[in-house]
Amino acid sequence: MNWRYRLIGGMLVVLLLVVDFSCGSSELEDSEQDGVTWAGLNNATDIFTCCSDVDGSCKVACESLSLVKLGADSNAKGWKLHDLRSNCAPTLTPFWDCINTTLGSVQRGINWPGRLCCSLGMSPRCQNACAIAANQTELTVGCRHSDEQRLYGCVQRQEVGDSCCATARTSECLQACKDIFRTNQTPNRQQRDLLQSTCSNNNSNILLCIKEYIEVTENTNLKHYLPCCDHTPNTECRKACRDTLQDGSFTEEETLDILQNSGCGVPLPHDPLWKCFFSSGKKRVAPVNSNEISRINQVGMDSAKLHCCLKANSTRCRRFCIATYSNEWTTNLAEFEFSCLFTNEEYGLKQCVDEVDEPCELGCDGLSYCSNFNNRPTELFRSCRSQSDNAARSDVEQWREQQLVNLPGVNLPIRNISECSIETWKSIACLLQVKPCTRNFHTNQICRDDCYEVLGNCVDWNRMVPKQSLASLCQMFSPEDSSEAECVSLKRFLVPSDIPHRNSDLALVSPCRGNPCGSNQICVVK
Repeated sequence: MNWRYRLIGGMLVVLLLVVDFSCGSSELEDSEQDGVTWAGLNNATDIFTCCSDVDGSCKVACESLSLVKLGADSNAKGWKLHDLRSNCAPTLTPFWDCINTTLGSVQRGINWPGRLCCSLGMSPRCQNACAIAANQTELTVGCRHSDEQRLYGCVQRQEVGDSCCATARTSECLQACKDIFRTNQTPNRQQRDLLQSTCSNNNSNILLCIKEYIEVTENTNLKHYLPCCDHTPNTECRKACRDTLQDGSFTEEETLDILQNSGCGVPLPHDPLWKCFFSSGKKRVAPVNSNEISRINQVGMDSAKLHCCLKANSTRCRRFCIATYSNEWTTNLAEFEFSCLFTNEEYGLKQCVDEVDEPCELGCDGLSYCSNFNNRPTELFRSCRSQSDNAARSDVEQWREQQLVNLPGVNLPIRNISECSIETWKSIACLLQVKPCTRNFHTNQICRDDCYEVLGNCVDWNRMVPKQSLASLCQMFSPEDSSEAECVSLKRFLVPSDIPHRNSDLALVSPCRGNPCGSNQICVVK
């Protein structure tokens, strides 16, 4: 049983508070009569900004105003607004203007699917920022991604669900699809059967779209885990554990959800109950002709990357990631890279893994073949070293001979490389090996316009197998064109750096770049 796959993923399982604004119109009229208008304004205001303008009992009433709860419960909304009106004088015009703007912001994002997740915010400020947001980008006002991973994970799930369910052709299929995403738990058998019966005929595309969220692992024999139930002091948990395992009709995911909801807590490796499950289910890999493989699989080859698994979008890749970087490195790595790391949907996961392998470091110099990357002391690079320089030279020679560019997930047949800007291909090879990265998001994807220009002019489309379009290829290699997206411009590296060379005594230096110290040492600049 794959209990260990849920070691980190299980921490994200929570029951969501469902926000429903369907009865908003009647409440609007009542609120307007009492002096609170729900104007749909574009300027979102944090509720704490409003509260800072008042003091005394009015401030207390204001700070107890949870925008998440207001949207979830119409009765609570009426009571809370009544409490606010009772404690705050009508003459506080700036305060009421601020409140009206804030409530208007709540109404503005009424159709955003991420609203279902706002109760998962760890701080009241983040919860309220979520309650007035109309899209995921606006969450950053009060919610840091690193601190609010449960919230962002839920938002991602809800947005995927909303997008997939929107393609339903029948109301029955639409309702069954939405029901899958009402909580952050594994859908039960009844939900899965209903989805299958209502969507399989005319809406099979929906089943494919949400495949990662409805896949379950049928158990083989859970009863051999029964001794683990005695490892918990919690009576309710112990009873639920025994009853569930003896029943034997639940999937592994359903069993895990039941235990967590019965007082057993989230799966943590130090908890005696969960430790028993993980240990009992762990598979050992027999060595071939030494004990190295089994030792790697027992202790984990690259457990430093385990935290990256939380960034996986799909449940499948999250489990695969945990298994790969904990104790199944030798058997899983190749398939994990191909099916998860090289897919556009798991870019956040790949970026995190890249950060562990080769963190972005300041400055680049000393390259001969990739000389256009030199003299850039304020830019970031993952792999500015002689080995990368030589690898880029070798890549271009190979491309020239084979007229084929090997990239993750696809082989690109190219026209005669000498007729298609040798300098461009040289820059591409150097970019792939030296790996410049952007300052804010540390991405190293080329810009979309560069992708269209290079592939449009240089790919031999007659030899392309399987058939791909220019748009689909650039979707793999470069981010969407938007104000939030960051990319590396190929044009910058077609020419040498425009920064003038300085006297060596005045040059910027990075003595710790490249990890010059031993494995048991730390580089410190004095």
